[in-house]
Amino acid sequence: MSTQLQDHQLSSTDSAQQQQQQLPSRSTSDVSVASSPSPHSNSIQPPTFKATPLYTIDLNTPPRQRWQPIVREYLNEMKPLKNYIDQMAHEQAGWFGKLGMKISGWASQQLLTTVSDSIVEELKGIAELTQPAFGLSYSDLLNLNLGYNFLAMCSSIAVKEFNRGESKSTLGSGEPKSTTSRALDGVYHLRNLDWDVAIAEPFRNLTIDVEFVRGSQLIYRATTWVGFNGFLTGMRYRQFSTTSSDNTNTTTSNGTTTCTATPFSISLNYRKNKDSNEIVGFVKNVLAGFMNYYPAEYLIRKLLEDADSLETALRWIDHYPMMAPCYLVLCGEENAYLLSKTRTSDLNRLQLKHEMHKMMEKVVQQQQQQTGAEQSQPSSSKSVASNVHQTQQAPPQRAFLVQTNIDHWETSVDKEWAGDDALLHNSLDRKCAAQAYLSQSIEDYSKLKLVENTSKEQLSSQIHNSKIMSQSAHFRNIPHDTSYFNFLMQCISNYPSCNQETVYQVICNPKNNFYFSRIIYNPPTDPSNNYLY
Repeated sequence: MSTQLQDHQLSSTDSAQQQQQQLPSRSTSDVSVASSPSPHSNSIQPPTFKATPLYTIDLNTPPRQRWQPIVREYLNEMKPLKNYIDQMAHEQAGWFGKLGMKISGWASQQLLTTVSDSIVEELKGIAELTQPAFGLSYSDLLNLNLGYNFLAMCSSIAVKEFNRGESKSTLGSGEPKSTTSRALDGVYHLRNLDWDVAIAEPFRNLTIDVEFVRGSQLIYRATTWVGFNGFLTGMRYRQFSTTSSDNTNTTTSNGTTTCTATPFSISLNYRKNKDSNEIVGFVKNVLAGFMNYYPAEYLIRKLLEDADSLETALRWIDHYPMMAPCYLVLCGEENAYLLSKTRTSDLNRLQLKHEMHKMMEKVVQQQQQQTGAEQSQPSSSKSVASNVHQTQQAPPQRAFLVQTNIDHWETSVDKEWAGDDALLHNSLDRKCAAQAYLSQSIEDYSKLKLVENTSKEQLSSQIHNSKIMSQSAHFRNIPHDTSYFNFLMQCISNYPSCNQETVYQVICNPKNNFYFSRIIYNPPTDPSNNYLY
């Protein structure tokens, strides 16, 4: 296995043959980019962004060896995890503390052995390095991996632009068409990962992206922390296989290539139940472990590794009971879903296509009202209005789903439920801010005035070392027109969506084979400190 820091992100391909090519070699460059102070802000010290280090893990490698090259690089940065174990015990179980963590560890060992032997072997391989170095044992790693999603406060958003450049005559006929612009095509998945401000900094230093391959075939990508082999954020890539059959439509010089898996992305948000306190919830999670309920972070990994489509991922989520409640946002090429999960069921599932159809129905109603008004006009003015009606373009539409850490049907925050957790208290504020931003009516993103606009070259500089900037192949996946990307990045970079607890940000688009992530240092603390780059 070759595991090195990569100086580029996955290149999107225009043909199945390109998808089958050998993965490119990696360099060891690391990039840290600080923004300049914005003229729109009174803040003295601006946020700093670092391109997320990118590694490769070959799933054909023995599980114990997979993470060890990465862990060796990060042993010093991993030392705070040992102290974090005790703090996590207090956060999750209060006075139950270390006893609860021991009980959780017993449940964890039974659970993980049942779920996946390779997961256990990976953790044992990590512990072979961390335990002699600073005492972080296999049991500690189990507790870390099965407990960290309970403290992860997040924002997850699915966004789709549609009906751009189409005539009004298409509004009521069938499925809304996708935009003809590649930069606006497909569903964009936006993600902020927030953590308790007291412990966010160590996790920033451990944040990495990992591309998982089988031989030369790229399977999926995930953003995680060193030492954590279950995932909260990731994207499955489109998969192809080449055969000698003549019965398929797409052929290459090596034979016939068919698509064997369609792409999708997924993110998890913490969900706190209202029907029990933290101690009761902790005990329920432990009991769920003994009952072999799936930990959400490992179910996400299973989906990214083995599910061949968004539809398959949804079926598996419905099939497997989960160890703890959570929110899941899944995005495919043209659709997305928001799931509010209990351990065994799904509450009030939302679908992006339904939101699109609601918007289309509203537009059609407005069109019908306009038509009725035209019919009541005198004949001379009616003909003029009719001509205008036939020639003008349909209004662009933007559908979105927004999930923070509160049920999407809630209209207020229960202070008793939120307790002393600031991120639970502002869950509704984060949601409403994102919804208000995305509700703007914008027809031309190139004319949009943001805090800062970033060109393709400037965006690339957050990913690549300046020495290789001339090699265009290293950033083929970045949209040529970055104005829409800037618009989306601003959405998750505004306070309170981006706040002191924000550790990393991700924007990906399964259809366009696009995945961008960055680590944020010194994030904004109030609305006057809003930045893009």
